[in-house]
Amino acid sequence: VDSNVVGQRWSNTITDNGTTVFSGARKTTAPSGSFTIETRPANRPGTDKIVARSTFAGTGEVCSVSASV
Repeated sequence: VDSNVVGQRWSNTITDNGTTVFSGARKTTAPSGSFTIETRPANRPGTDKIVARSTFAGTGEVCSVSASV
């Protein structure tokens, strides 16, 4: 997430085929007002659908991305 505002607290969830592999809060940091989450879920059989969703409670703004690999 890159909001260009330092100190925002975002709630985050990452799922792999509907199974939560990460859940937690992160704050945007200087200098760019951003943060990164990196996780390496176990490889499941077949195509994996990864969905990441971050929500800023201050405005209700949502940042999300999905990929199938």
